[in-house]
Amino acid sequence: TVYYASMIIELCKLQSTVHAPLGAAINYLFDAIPVLQVECIDRILNWLSFHFSNFEFKWLWSDWVDAASQQHHAPQRRFVVCLLER
Repeated sequence: TVYYASMIIELCKLQSTVHAPLGAAINYLFDAIPVLQVECIDRILNWLSFHFSNFEFKWLWSDWVDAASQQHHAPQRRFVVCLLER
């Protein structure tokens, strides 16, 4: 999985046209978190923490601001907390 994550990072660095579709895919996955299996969420967390750390955690965090007002154990809120902890 590190190979694929590294490939996506290199694509983002070389082709700015990748940013919008990748961002849309990440938001799609974030929206699906409440219905995803735990293993899938964990793999997404591993990938995104690696990916975001390579881009100084630059992200449109305002897209996910609603997660902050969710209950403490809500899946999307836990996802954001775990992502930032990794």
